[in-house]
Amino acid sequence: MSNESPELANQLSQMIQKEVDRENEKDNKIFELLNNQQLMAKQEFQEEMKITRYGQWFGFGVVVLLLISSIVLTILGNPTASSIAIGATLVGIVGKFVRTNEKN
Repeated sequence: MSNESPELANQLSQMIQKEVDRENEKDNKIFELLNNQQLMAKQEFQEEMKITRYGQWFGFGVVVLLLISSIVLTILGNPTASSIAIGATLVGIVGKFVRTNEKN
């Protein structure tokens, strides 16, 4: 029995080491998946911000265009069309702020 005891202890030690290695491997896979998930979430957020930024620039361009057209129409003596252009600008801006505040 004394001869078997060191062999059993060695086998038990090897089994424990294998189990620890398997657990470490599982943990590493979990951490890798979490890191990949965080990276994907970060990339999605950056894409959303990029789209939002383009939308803001487009909206700014439209507002400037409508303001310039309103000024030009006023100078050319067409105050009705000028009022429509400036009114469309204001309705669009106010509507955007109202919709944004409703979400919050």
